[in-house]
Amino acid sequence: MVNLTIDDKKVSVHKGTTILKAAESVGIYIPTLCYHPKLSSIGACRVCLVEVEGESRAVASCDVQAREGMVVRTNTDEIVRQRKQMLQFVLLNHPLDCPVCDKSGECDVQDITVEMCILQQPFWSVKPEKSREELSPVLDIWHTRCIMCGRCVQVCKEIQGARAIDCVVRSGYSSKVGPTQFGGYPCESCSQCLSVCPVGAILDSTFRYSARAWQLKPVDAVCTFCGIGCSYELNVRGDKVYRVTVRDFQGHNKGNLCSVGRFGRDAAHSESRLTSPAIRNNGSVRNTTWDEALGLAAEKLREIAKSAGNKSVAGLASARCSNEALFAFQRLMREGLGTNRLDTPARLNNLAIIETMTDVYGVAAPTATLSDIDNSDVILVFDSNIICTHPVAALEALRVHASGSAKVLVVGHRSNKLTTQCTQFARTMPGAEAAVLNCLANLLVEKGSLDGETLERRTDGYNKLKLHLAKYSLADVSASTGVDAAILSEMAAAIGNSKNLLLMLSPGSLHSAVNSSIVRAAVNLAVLKGGKTLSLMREGNAQGALDMGVTPAFLPGHKEASEAGNGPLEVAGILRGIESGEVKALYLMGGDIRKEMALLGLSLDVLRTLELLVVQDVFGGPVAEMANVVLPACSFAEQDASYTNAYRITQHSNKAIRPMGECRTDLEILSELGHKLGLPSIESLESVRNQIAAAAPNYGFMKGSARLAQAETWDYSKVASSGRHKLSLVKESQAAVDAAYPYIISFDNMLHYGGAASLHSASLARIRVDGVVEIGEDDARNLGVKNGNMVELAVKGGGSLKLRARISRELPAGVLGIPAHDLAVVSKLVKKLEASALKAEEGAPVWVASVRMAKD
Repeated sequence: MVNLTIDDKKVSVHKGTTILKAAESVGIYIPTLCYHPKLSSIGACRVCLVEVEGESRAVASCDVQAREGMVVRTNTDEIVRQRKQMLQFVLLNHPLDCPVCDKSGECDVQDITVEMCILQQPFWSVKPEKSREELSPVLDIWHTRCIMCGRCVQVCKEIQGARAIDCVVRSGYSSKVGPTQFGGYPCESCSQCLSVCPVGAILDSTFRYSARAWQLKPVDAVCTFCGIGCSYELNVRGDKVYRVTVRDFQGHNKGNLCSVGRFGRDAAHSESRLTSPAIRNNGSVRNTTWDEALGLAAEKLREIAKSAGNKSVAGLASARCSNEALFAFQRLMREGLGTNRLDTPARLNNLAIIETMTDVYGVAAPTATLSDIDNSDVILVFDSNIICTHPVAALEALRVHASGSAKVLVVGHRSNKLTTQCTQFARTMPGAEAAVLNCLANLLVEKGSLDGETLERRTDGYNKLKLHLAKYSLADVSASTGVDAAILSEMAAAIGNSKNLLLMLSPGSLHSAVNSSIVRAAVNLAVLKGGKTLSLMREGNAQGALDMGVTPAFLPGHKEASEAGNGPLEVAGILRGIESGEVKALYLMGGDIRKEMALLGLSLDVLRTLELLVVQDVFGGPVAEMANVVLPACSFAEQDASYTNAYRITQHSNKAIRPMGECRTDLEILSELGHKLGLPSIESLESVRNQIAAAAPNYGFMKGSARLAQAETWDYSKVASSGRHKLSLVKESQAAVDAAYPYIISFDNMLHYGGAASLHSASLARIRVDGVVEIGEDDARNLGVKNGNMVELAVKGGGSLKLRARISRELPAGVLGIPAHDLAVVSKLVKKLEASALKAEEGAPVWVASVRMAKD
């Protein structure tokens, strides 16, 4: 410890602590502008000056470390004078347009100016002319307001790892920041710079001139767009969410957000919102009362179940619904309608992860949680597209790598900011990943890096796996995949020497022909080294859906479900059962299943063959238009609820605004419908949480809780199996390249997409890219294709498709990227694939797509 004196107070701090932090530890305030607790100190603004006994001049407290015996004074007349002068220099070229600046009321310069009682400006200069510049379609840089504190540059480099913004002009008062001109990555619209900007220099253009900071009420909530479930604040006024903010270090996301979390909030006010119950009679739709709509739904569901049998009724629930709603949904289906044919469409996106985790560990849940990221010494990331599927989780990998606490190894076909900053990157063609992972496992065996006795005792299939892995020699795999042998050797050495290996799995390229085998090969590595697996599913409450029993195989708490002669069907079976006529009534909670239908090669018209389609959803659309009964549900901002993220952390999200129109919460709808089907009503949020706690031992913390006091990580040991893990013999199946159709299509998740709900956000529509095919730089150069050119894709088996080219430095030669969210393109492309290319493997679609490409 270091002992010093600050303003006559004795202070003891750890070595390396700055004077500023030492002062804060004893409640002494020192003003700052350039300093931010999440960033490294640069001492640029000089507003935090203090006197140090023995020093000839004042020092920046944010940048000077405390020393033994140091005597510091923070508030002398001379220090106050110098601080005022520093701020006056800042104000000299500041526009002082507070009445029209969106930052007014929460501006650091404004606050410190008032605090220091600066009432006049003794200096004068000619103000350089500066303009406003677009950083991205949702972010603007107001150069006249910039004080060159450097925070935006630092956060983009140190936290986001993008280097998308930099000081592009260095010339006194003419200096300015802007988009990086050399190196770096394009702006991701993550808004990290917006969060740390102390003035109104970087602003949200979707919020401009809409409300004042003091008019807005921040409400703690949980983002449901992806499986990370970030904590943030919905800023509301009346019944409108105006913006999203996040406190420094808030929640498990540490105050970080992605573009979808920040800008997807306006989906709650989309014009496509359903606001009134409706029923369809003889082809015409009319609005009705809740009692009539629910009464008709209950009557028809009961009637079909009785006449055609319970197995003719099925239900699908969105994995972005709350835990409480999902529990009530499975209760309605199982107890109210007597059917076990229920699932979540999220299964299609996450099937390889769900099936592998269940087979290997006995539970479809991650064995790791948030703390394991910091405790790990090696993190193996698959796939590299995690920066799009789970941007904030990718930041965690970047953080531990930058700190030197862990080596980060990445496998995948996309090159991006994660792969350029990690320890090692094994870049493969789509489908070759399993061979690379098998090779790494084989090297562990060859180098004697495994505890064979323990593995024989705790796993099934270890000896068979060793024999199988011997086929994947370093030389052979390097030759067949193109991955440098030195890279594979270094990765294997890092894994072999690790004491705490963490596998981060994300569904990067969702619908690969070998997705399941790749995931199993990756999990094999974790099991072999006694590591933990963090399975990052795409949807905001996908883990919660499995925990609540919205799956045909398991009840709440991951208890095995009895089929009871009522053959359970998962999502693909349910949708294909509609086509065959086996399923006659479908209840959709979160009713946009267009993507799932497209992935299975099914036309939406299949839904018209149903005797009853009930859609309970927030948004209207083609599916809702076909429904016999429409039940309008509340958005994420209009209800109290809980969600469980990919770290097994359950969080409470607060109601921020009143429901739109006649909307009701999912829980209210299911409670009343269940009552009409003979089930006891769910009286309150607390009562359903008590039921969850009773049914799922790992959710015992919910008992007696109407509002969770804090985030809770559920105990894996309460649902874990015997501890014996199953090892899989995985074969690689890299698609053979056809010389006539030399390009492989990779259907990838992209930034700025967070599921069907995000498609209703006008703000995200500004930055999301649709109707394109991504082409690697080498392929584009060889074909003479430039950004925006039209290209024609000829699909093997017949048919063609014209798309706009988007040149990407992420893709290797021979691979084309199709945004998985772009339903217009996906549905057309699936229809053009040869019949043999679309198969059913473990209930999921398998795409094997080869195309020929030419400039149009």
